[in-house]
Amino acid sequence: MESGRRHEIGNKIVALGGTHYTDLMSSVQYLVVGKRNTEKYRYSIRYRHDMVFLTEEAVTEIHSRWVAGHDYGLDLDTFRLPVFLNFTVCVARVEKPSSQELVKLFGEKFRNPPSGKFQLEPKNAFKADEIIRVMSMLGAKVSTTLTPTCDVLVGTDTAGRRYTMANEWKIPAVHPLWVFDSCLRGAALDLDDYVVNCEVGNLYNNGSSHTAQIIRDSTWDDPGSEDEKGSQANGTKNNKVSRETAQSEYDTGTLESLLFLGFKFLPVGYLIPQQKVLKKVVESHHGEIADSGDDDTITHILLLVKNGPQANLMLSALSSGTKRRVHSKDIQVVTDWFIERSIYYNEARQDNWSKPLQGLVPLATRYKVCVSGFTGVELLHIEKLVGYLNLEFCEVLNSNRDLLIINVNLFKKAFLKNSPELFEYKHKDILNCPVYSNGEASRSVATLSSKNKINAAKKWNIPIVSIAYLWEMIERLTGKSHLQMPDILDLAWCILLLKPWHGPLHFWISFGK
Repeated sequence: MESGRRHEIGNKIVALGGTHYTDLMSSVQYLVVGKRNTEKYRYSIRYRHDMVFLTEEAVTEIHSRWVAGHDYGLDLDTFRLPVFLNFTVCVARVEKPSSQELVKLFGEKFRNPPSGKFQLEPKNAFKADEIIRVMSMLGAKVSTTLTPTCDVLVGTDTAGRRYTMANEWKIPAVHPLWVFDSCLRGAALDLDDYVVNCEVGNLYNNGSSHTAQIIRDSTWDDPGSEDEKGSQANGTKNNKVSRETAQSEYDTGTLESLLFLGFKFLPVGYLIPQQKVLKKVVESHHGEIADSGDDDTITHILLLVKNGPQANLMLSALSSGTKRRVHSKDIQVVTDWFIERSIYYNEARQDNWSKPLQGLVPLATRYKVCVSGFTGVELLHIEKLVGYLNLEFCEVLNSNRDLLIINVNLFKKAFLKNSPELFEYKHKDILNCPVYSNGEASRSVATLSSKNKINAAKKWNIPIVSIAYLWEMIERLTGKSHLQMPDILDLAWCILLLKPWHGPLHFWISFGK
């Protein structure tokens, strides 16, 4: 949503007694959704099964009732974002799978929730009329006619004219299970995870596993058993879940993750509401939250990223026994990003991203920063870093921007040949940011988008650097009483800086020399 509207919504949330964050922190319970096509929504729908999605209008309505004194007994759940609100959908031919395929598909435990847990779901996931009925009731505009204004085509027939026209008009064609699974989740899942592909022939009679052609969302699956590397089948990522592991770890009606099994976290600097959310998230992955700082089974001290500059002060307040265990490395000190990155990657990620950032000091001048080529949790965390440094994160690149940060891995082959220094930065895990890839076509789109931004930055004389420059900035600010900015001309991060340079960042260059 626009910044002015976001500010208005935030003020109303605060007035109602809530806490408003511009960043997607682990303590956030509700996400106000303007558009679904954002990294915050995609991350939440996939990895935060506890997240509740609200509309902008919901906040306004609740605030209006509160002002009028009619807020007694209001339940936030009644203001959830309708599952398919703002979707214009064409339902095409839906072919019922064989009995054998049905057993495979609905043998997944997450598709068999306890009776009555969900208010509305298709009684028959493979009946077009039922799909139309449910989607219409949940906010979508649905018909059997495909037009260029449609957002999505639902069906199994990859040989029909509607599928052909959908490809021509760049409309995603997804499997009917997208509708069923979204109803179970209570929010629209990522379309990319359910794309059907005409190259695999008949979806039910080609002799291979159905999940090899339908890219299923992992929100309801066991994160610990998902193959993160995946495999490439017909240009799409195949996220398989081990059925044996899922069966053995299934309990109390949902698939369980053992991601934090054996970990006991002591949160330091968290407010009570944040601790409650943290406890829920950690325990959902079989971890524990310590009740006392004297607990000798603590494995991790958990700080908030934003409190990085006060990390030493906070640790000094711990008991002497706990401090000894911290100094001896028996207890690891991490931040809430450790939780987020571990859940995102389905493995404990104790890297530089997850450590306390003591150089997270706000700069005196608020420069405008754009990024390109980043995706997933790295994109979310880079946006937060920019904000913590009192820089302005800008989603759109124009001539008024001061800096463009590029994911060097998008052009790795060319950079290794022409600028190998870009990959020699001391913190390799900071450079190792993934590139969005859902097939070669999407990778090409990401590459083309970044190339366009690079060309525009050249035209507007905007410096282009790697993420190493931002990270080095934090490193240089650690423990310093005055700013010591890195030299932007350093080949370890400088990708492009045209001369003569008279832009607002010229003092950064001279200051760092």
